[in-house]
Amino acid sequence: MVGINAKLISWRNEGDPAIGNYSLEMEPNGGGELYIKQIGGKTLWRSEIWPSFSPVGSLYSFSFVDRAFLTYKVKNESAVVRVVLSYSGVIIHFLWQESSQAWVHLAFQPADSCKVFARCGPNAVCDIRYSPSCKCLDGFVPQVKDDFSRGCTRMKPLQCDEDKTEFMELTNIRFPAYAQTLEIAMKGVCEFVCRGNCSCTAYANSNGGGCLLFTGGT
Repeated sequence: MVGINAKLISWRNEGDPAIGNYSLEMEPNGGGELYIKQIGGKTLWRSEIWPSFSPVGSLYSFSFVDRAFLTYKVKNESAVVRVVLSYSGVIIHFLWQESSQAWVHLAFQPADSCKVFARCGPNAVCDIRYSPSCKCLDGFVPQVKDDFSRGCTRMKPLQCDEDKTEFMELTNIRFPAYAQTLEIAMKGVCEFVCRGNCSCTAYANSNGGGCLLFTGGT
Protein backbone atom coordinates (compact mmCIF):
# COMPACT_ATOMS: atom_id res chain seq x y z
CA MET A 1 0.00 0.00 0.00
CA VAL A 2 1.56 3.27 -1.11
CA GLY A 3 1.98 5.87 1.62
CA ILE A 4 1.49 3.32 4.39
CA ASN A 5 4.42 1.34 5.70
CA ALA A 6 2.87 -2.11 5.29
CA LYS A 7 5.32 -5.00 5.13
CA LEU A 8 5.45 -8.77 5.22
CA ILE A 9 8.15 -9.67 7.76
CA SER A 10 9.98 -12.98 7.81
CA TRP A 11 10.26 -15.22 10.85
CA ARG A 12 13.45 -15.07 12.90
CA ASN A 13 14.20 -18.70 12.08
CA GLU A 14 12.38 -21.85 11.01
CA GLY A 15 10.85 -22.43 14.44
CA ASP A 16 10.60 -18.88 15.83
CA PRO A 17 7.83 -16.58 14.48
CA ALA A 18 9.41 -13.51 16.10
CA ILE A 19 10.36 -10.61 13.79
CA GLY A 20 13.11 -11.74 11.45
CA ASN A 21 15.71 -10.05 9.26
CA TYR A 22 13.82 -9.59 5.98
CA SER A 23 10.77 -7.77 4.67
CA LEU A 24 8.66 -7.80 1.49
CA GLU A 25 7.29 -4.34 0.74
CA MET A 26 6.08 -2.04 -2.01
CA GLU A 27 8.36 0.52 -3.61
CA PRO A 28 7.57 3.85 -1.90
CA ASN A 29 7.03 6.21 -4.85
CA GLY A 30 4.04 4.43 -6.32
CA GLY A 31 5.80 2.56 -9.13
CA GLY A 32 4.23 -0.76 -8.14
CA GLU A 33 7.43 -2.71 -7.58
CA LEU A 34 7.88 -5.17 -4.72
CA TYR A 35 11.17 -5.44 -2.83
CA ILE A 36 12.80 -7.94 -0.51
CA LYS A 37 14.97 -5.98 1.91
CA GLN A 38 17.13 -6.75 4.89
CA ILE A 39 15.68 -4.99 7.90
CA GLY A 40 17.55 -1.69 8.06
CA GLY A 41 19.85 -2.81 5.28
CA LYS A 42 20.26 -3.46 1.58
CA THR A 43 17.77 -4.51 -1.10
CA LEU A 44 18.05 -8.17 -2.11
CA TRP A 45 15.41 -8.51 -4.85
CA ARG A 46 12.75 -6.56 -6.68
CA SER A 47 9.86 -7.54 -8.89
CA GLU A 48 9.16 -6.25 -12.36
CA ILE A 49 8.04 -2.63 -12.76
CA TRP A 50 4.51 -3.97 -13.01
CA PRO A 51 4.78 -6.85 -10.54
CA SER A 52 4.81 -10.46 -11.57
CA PHE A 53 6.08 -13.53 -9.80
CA SER A 54 8.09 -14.91 -12.73
CA PRO A 55 8.38 -17.81 -13.51
CA VAL A 56 5.01 -18.63 -11.90
CA GLY A 57 3.33 -15.31 -12.68
CA SER A 58 0.86 -17.04 -15.00
CA LEU A 59 -0.76 -18.55 -11.90
CA TYR A 60 -1.80 -15.14 -10.61
CA SER A 61 -3.76 -12.12 -11.72
CA PHE A 62 -2.54 -8.77 -10.36
CA SER A 63 -4.36 -5.50 -9.77
CA PHE A 64 -2.63 -2.21 -9.07
CA VAL A 65 -5.48 0.07 -8.01
CA ASP A 66 -5.14 3.87 -8.05
CA ARG A 67 -1.36 3.48 -7.67
CA ALA A 68 -2.07 2.68 -4.02
CA PHE A 69 -3.02 -1.00 -3.59
CA LEU A 70 -1.47 -4.10 -5.09
CA THR A 71 -3.57 -7.25 -4.93
CA TYR A 72 -3.20 -10.68 -6.48
CA LYS A 73 -5.25 -13.85 -6.65
CA VAL A 74 -4.83 -17.35 -8.03
CA LYS A 75 -6.43 -17.68 -11.46
CA ASN A 76 -7.35 -21.33 -10.93
CA GLU A 77 -9.77 -21.16 -8.03
CA SER A 78 -9.39 -24.89 -7.38
CA ALA A 79 -5.65 -24.52 -6.70
CA VAL A 80 -4.50 -23.90 -3.14
CA VAL A 81 -1.37 -21.75 -3.19
CA ARG A 82 0.51 -19.95 -0.45
CA VAL A 83 3.40 -17.50 -0.69
CA VAL A 84 5.94 -17.32 2.14
CA LEU A 85 8.84 -14.99 2.86
CA SER A 86 11.34 -17.38 4.43
CA TYR A 87 13.65 -16.54 7.33
CA SER A 88 16.53 -16.54 4.81
CA GLY A 89 14.96 -13.78 2.71
CA VAL A 90 13.59 -15.90 -0.14
CA ILE A 91 10.00 -15.85 -1.43
CA ILE A 92 8.73 -19.43 -1.73
CA HIS A 93 5.58 -20.40 -3.64
CA PHE A 94 3.84 -23.54 -2.38
CA LEU A 95 1.08 -25.57 -4.04
CA TRP A 96 -1.05 -28.01 -2.07
CA GLN A 97 -0.90 -31.43 -3.73
CA GLU A 98 -3.98 -33.38 -2.86
CA SER A 99 -2.58 -36.75 -3.96
CA SER A 100 0.37 -36.58 -1.56
CA GLN A 101 -1.38 -34.42 1.05
CA ALA A 102 1.66 -32.15 1.12
CA TRP A 103 2.88 -28.69 0.09
CA VAL A 104 5.22 -28.76 -2.90
CA HIS A 105 7.59 -25.97 -4.00
CA LEU A 106 6.58 -24.17 -7.18
CA ALA A 107 9.24 -21.47 -7.42
CA PHE A 108 11.55 -19.13 -5.55
CA GLN A 109 12.49 -15.44 -5.71
CA PRO A 110 15.28 -14.60 -6.34
CA ALA A 111 15.10 -17.44 -8.88
CA ASP A 112 18.82 -17.35 -9.71
CA SER A 113 21.93 -15.26 -9.08
CA CYS A 114 21.05 -12.79 -11.86
CA LYS A 115 17.77 -11.97 -10.13
CA VAL A 116 19.63 -10.64 -7.07
CA PHE A 117 19.21 -6.87 -6.91
CA ALA A 118 22.01 -4.91 -8.62
CA ARG A 119 24.00 -8.12 -9.07
CA CYS A 120 26.32 -6.55 -11.67
CA GLY A 121 26.09 -2.90 -10.69
CA PRO A 122 25.06 0.03 -12.94
CA ASN A 123 25.40 -0.06 -16.75
CA ALA A 124 25.90 -3.83 -16.81
CA VAL A 125 23.77 -6.87 -17.60
CA CYS A 126 23.68 -10.33 -16.06
CA ASP A 127 23.18 -13.60 -17.95
CA ILE A 128 23.50 -16.91 -16.12
CA ARG A 129 24.30 -18.67 -19.41
CA TYR A 130 27.76 -17.12 -19.44
CA SER A 131 30.80 -17.07 -17.18
CA PRO A 132 31.37 -14.57 -15.82
CA SER A 133 27.66 -13.77 -15.78
CA CYS A 134 28.18 -9.98 -15.71
CA LYS A 135 29.18 -7.88 -18.68
CA CYS A 136 29.17 -4.17 -19.51
CA LEU A 137 26.82 -2.61 -22.02
CA ASP A 138 28.37 -1.57 -25.32
CA GLY A 139 30.39 1.60 -24.83
CA PHE A 140 31.08 0.89 -21.15
CA VAL A 141 33.96 -0.68 -19.23
CA PRO A 142 34.17 -1.98 -15.64
CA GLN A 143 34.85 0.74 -13.10
CA VAL A 144 37.30 -1.71 -11.54
CA LYS A 145 39.04 -4.09 -13.93
CA ASP A 146 37.67 -7.65 -13.69
CA ASP A 147 35.38 -6.56 -10.84
CA PHE A 148 31.68 -5.86 -11.49
CA SER A 149 30.73 -5.04 -7.91
CA ARG A 150 30.78 -1.33 -8.79
CA GLY A 151 29.32 -1.73 -12.27
CA CYS A 152 30.51 -0.09 -15.45
CA THR A 153 31.31 3.43 -16.58
CA ARG A 154 31.21 5.12 -19.99
CA MET A 155 34.25 4.92 -22.22
CA LYS A 156 33.43 8.46 -23.40
CA PRO A 157 31.62 11.13 -21.34
CA LEU A 158 27.94 11.65 -22.15
CA GLN A 159 27.35 14.90 -24.04
CA CYS A 160 23.97 16.58 -23.62
CA ASP A 161 23.09 17.45 -27.21
CA GLU A 162 19.61 16.62 -28.56
CA ASP A 163 20.85 16.50 -32.14
CA LYS A 164 23.65 14.04 -31.36
CA THR A 165 21.92 11.87 -28.76
CA GLU A 166 21.25 8.31 -29.90
CA PHE A 167 19.55 5.46 -28.05
CA MET A 168 20.62 1.82 -28.18
CA GLU A 169 17.77 -0.70 -28.14
CA LEU A 170 18.03 -3.44 -25.52
CA THR A 171 15.66 -6.41 -25.31
CA ASN A 172 15.02 -9.17 -22.78
CA ILE A 173 16.40 -7.17 -19.87
CA ARG A 174 15.03 -6.01 -16.55
CA PHE A 175 14.45 -2.31 -16.09
CA PRO A 176 16.55 -0.31 -13.62
CA ALA A 177 14.89 0.50 -10.32
CA TYR A 178 13.04 3.71 -9.48
CA ALA A 179 11.62 4.72 -12.84
CA GLN A 180 9.51 7.78 -13.51
CA THR A 181 6.16 6.89 -15.10
CA LEU A 182 4.90 8.99 -18.00
CA GLU A 183 1.25 8.22 -18.69
CA ILE A 184 0.95 9.14 -22.35
CA ALA A 185 0.32 6.81 -25.26
CA MET A 186 1.48 8.88 -28.25
CA LYS A 187 4.29 7.11 -30.08
CA GLY A 188 7.63 8.88 -29.89
CA VAL A 189 6.76 11.12 -26.94
CA CYS A 190 8.94 9.14 -24.51
CA GLU A 191 12.02 9.45 -26.69
CA PHE A 192 11.32 13.15 -27.24
CA VAL A 193 11.00 13.82 -23.50
CA CYS A 194 14.11 11.79 -22.61
CA ARG A 195 16.16 13.35 -25.39
CA GLY A 196 15.36 16.82 -24.05
CA ASN A 197 16.37 15.99 -20.46
CA CYS A 198 20.12 15.81 -19.83
CA SER A 199 19.59 13.64 -16.74
CA CYS A 200 17.47 11.08 -18.64
CA THR A 201 19.64 8.15 -19.70
CA ALA A 202 17.01 5.65 -20.91
CA TYR A 203 13.32 5.13 -21.59
CA ALA A 204 11.00 2.17 -22.10
CA ASN A 205 7.58 1.91 -23.71
CA SER A 206 4.78 -0.01 -22.04
CA ASN A 207 2.57 -2.41 -23.97
CA GLY A 208 -0.43 -0.93 -22.20
CA GLY A 209 0.39 2.69 -23.07
CA GLY A 210 2.62 5.16 -21.31
CA CYS A 211 6.30 4.68 -20.67
CA LEU A 212 9.08 4.74 -18.13
CA LEU A 213 11.90 7.27 -17.89
CA PHE A 214 15.17 6.53 -16.15
CA THR A 215 17.44 9.25 -14.82
CA GLY A 216 20.86 9.25 -13.25
CA GLY A 217 23.79 7.02 -14.04
CA THR A 218 26.94 8.04 -15.85
